[in-house]
Amino acid sequence: MFLHDLLKAIGTNKIGLLAHICTYCGAKAIGLKTPGNRMQIAYHPRYAVRMLKANFAAGIEAPTLLYGTGNADGSATMTYRKPTALFAPYKAPGLDAMVRE
Repeated sequence: MFLHDLLKAIGTNKIGLLAHICTYCGAKAIGLKTPGNRMQIAYHPRYAVRMLKANFAAGIEAPTLLYGTGNADGSATMTYRKPTALFAPYKAPGLDAMVRE
């Protein structure tokens, strides 16, 4: 359900899904058992263009990494880097404005 809802939200908001990686499946393929986990790499061109205008080197941050993990109780956790952490090294006012949004 969690993964379905996430992928639906990505599509509804017209965000491009660059990759959907089943890390659980990879572990299973080599004989390991891990909790269910998946990585999505998403991208929105308007967001990326604004980042590039603010600081060209920050372009590496344009794809957003979303890591979903299954918990023992049946719930799920989404892990991602917050914009404050991503943009802090660049010290660019335009990126600071994006963080505030």
